[in-house]
Parts: sequence; C-alpha cells; structure tokens
Amino acid sequence: MFASSAGKKAGEFYTPIEASILMSEIISHHLSQLKHNNNVPLRIYDPTAGSGSLLIRVAEKFQKHMDEIQKDISIKYIAQEIKSTSFNTLRMNLIMHNIDPELILIRQADTLEDDW
Repeated sequence: MFASSAGKKAGEFYTPIEASILMSEIISHHLSQLKHNNNVPLRIYDPTAGSGSLLIRVAEKFQKHMDEIQKDISIKYIAQEIKSTSFNTLRMNLIMHNIDPELILIRQADTLEDDW
C-alpha cells in the first residue's frame, strides 16, 4: 500500500518511516555497546540511501546514546544513490543535519552494477 503512492510505477521504493526509526534504534544501540578505538570512526553503509533518512536517524539516535554514556566515538557515513536528484538531496540532508562533511563518503552509482 505504501509503495503504490510513493513512486512504485517509476521503480522507486521508499523505506517507511517506522522501519527507519526501528532500524536506527537497533543500529545505534549496538554501535554504542562496541568497544572501539576512538581514533578510527565506525562505518555505516547504506547502498540505496535515497535522501538519507536512515543515515540521519542513525546519526541522531547514536549521538543520543553517546551522550548518555559519555563516549566520543564518530561514525563515517558511506552511501550510494543512483538517482541524481536523490543523490543531491542526500548530500544536502547529511550536511544540514550537522553531520561532519569529513565523515561523509557518498557517490552516485548503481549499487548492483558498480562495485565499491
């Protein structure tokens, strides 16, 4: 039902907000439990990033967990998106949500055809 109103005919499928929230909670909780070398950022990869909503939610939830346990660990956000409009929105969204540009590595490419 969700896909029928969200670009299904154009071959676009969007992650429902509820799924994005749940995944970000699970991911950020597990990341915050890791024993990690602070000099090397953790990496999170979204092969079909769209506008970046999952990465942004993970960043927000992860920061909340880090504040609670008073750790300073960074995440490198790695993503691919095939559509140019979504790719540009992705880049803009990550920066507008205060994610350090030095921790962002994104490219416009087809995840299934272009090995990265």
